[in-house]
Amino acid sequence: VNKKAGTGEHILANEGTNLGILNIYLDTQNHVKLAVRTAAGVFTDIVITDEVLNPNQWYFIGLSWKLNGTSLDLTLILNNKIYNSQAADFRDFTNGKTALGTSTSGTNPLNGSIRDFSFSPLALRNTEILEAYDRSRTNYDYDSLGRLKTKTVFLGANSFDTQYNYVNNAVTGSTTSKVDTITNKGASI
Repeated sequence: VNKKAGTGEHILANEGTNLGILNIYLDTQNHVKLAVRTAAGVFTDIVITDEVLNPNQWYFIGLSWKLNGTSLDLTLILNNKIYNSQAADFRDFTNGKTALGTSTSGTNPLNGSIRDFSFSPLALRNTEILEAYDRSRTNYDYDSLGRLKTKTVFLGANSFDTQYNYVNNAVTGSTTSKVDTITNKGASI
């Protein structure tokens, strides 16, 4: 998620047929919150992150849940920090509508961007979700021949671009994978 300036916005909303809700949203102070709707219909925060999201910076958010008897085990991951909680009072939100970047009714849209969304029908362990976070911090761009052209590593608000250029082959119509130059943030390595 890359947040722009704004107030209280939905990141992910799921609403079941009986008005059960599982929501990830930003409050007006830019904390990420995970909420459910109770049996009485009250929208209740279950997880509140410590971190405040800064505008124009990318963040990784992961979510997993599992029914444990009559309780709901919830895990929210913000970058590499894990928040575990449990909800004993919640409405069933299965077989519902899911919305990204807004509520299911279209209100409180996210003033920002969602770069990637992944879903697994299987329960993932926290380590598997954190592996996705580690992979999301590096982007690779390849040329039409499959050679690495640019590698971008995101570290908080900073990014480091490493560019690769290849030796031109003397034979017309042939290619080489021999690296000619490497630059990082415009400086030759």
